[in-house]
Amino acid sequence: MATLATGAIGGGIFLLASIPLPWVLGSLAATALISRTPVRQTMPPSWRGIAMVIVGTMLGAGFNSDVAQSAVLWLPSVIVMCVLSVAFWVISLAIFSRWSDMDPATALLSSVPGGLSVVTSIADDYNADTRRIALSHTARLVILLVLTPIMLQGVSDYDLTAAARQSLFVEEALDLSQSLMLFGCALLGFLIAKLIRLPSGLLVIPLVLSALAHATGLITMHVPGPLSILAQVIIGCSAGVKFSGYRFADIARDGWLSFVVGALLSITSMACAWGMAAALDLSLAPLLLSYLPGGAPELGVVSLAVQADPAMVAVHHVARVFLIIGLIPFVMRFALGDKKSR
Repeated sequence: MATLATGAIGGGIFLLASIPLPWVLGSLAATALISRTPVRQTMPPSWRGIAMVIVGTMLGAGFNSDVAQSAVLWLPSVIVMCVLSVAFWVISLAIFSRWSDMDPATALLSSVPGGLSVVTSIADDYNADTRRIALSHTARLVILLVLTPIMLQGVSDYDLTAAARQSLFVEEALDLSQSLMLFGCALLGFLIAKLIRLPSGLLVIPLVLSALAHATGLITMHVPGPLSILAQVIIGCSAGVKFSGYRFADIARDGWLSFVVGALLSITSMACAWGMAAALDLSLAPLLLSYLPGGAPELGVVSLAVQADPAMVAVHHVARVFLIIGLIPFVMRFALGDKKSR
């Protein structure tokens, strides 16, 4: 709870300072700063699981009856995103292989464009360095989260500061039956995800259930703003505390390279989003959030915070999650052969 309180204070300070995406970036900055002191911080995995369930339920609320028709228009963009994700993996691997001293398995898994939970779960199977992989993914995610509001404000008229302030207030009247059904989607999604153990299932299953309920008109209510803030603070804290236990030398060794990779992929994502927005007559901002190679919960939260077509962003990132799940075993087997630890 102390870590969560630290993150909330950081988010509040960023909000007062009118810094974009305050609840994510403020909590991240506060916990990352504290991680460099002797103060011990912890963020139980269950807390991040709660945030993923909330974010999944919120993203599902963006699927109304019109989304099914729009989804057909998104198919070319989803295909481009898949190709782009593979290209990002290759580019990142080339950079890590050239300028870091990582072993092949660690470099391969550090280069995956997202899917940290999937990557870390199999790292030990290939004797890869889980700590370096986690640091590389976290550092890349940090630079993506820092650059995203800058890019969004540069290419769109979204007022990120106003959106953050609006989230403090409940805009819908509370309806008990609707609230219970929404909670039921979240709870059932959580239980199913725990049962089937699908990677990123805590995000995907509640998203699917919420999307079905909203698309059919069974539920019209959205997740209250305070829960959105809670999810954003947890996600920011989860990234910030990952810097605990690392020496500055460790962060400098792999962190700087991940920052470079993150910046390069952000610029590439922007260029591709710009081209596809013109080709498909789609909005640039949600395409940018769809193409950025970050975590689905983190960029899903950003799309919700600024209301940049969360359904479109969700579809793209869920597709990326399944792409990564499907590709990793084949890529590792092709690149490393039968080198799993016995």
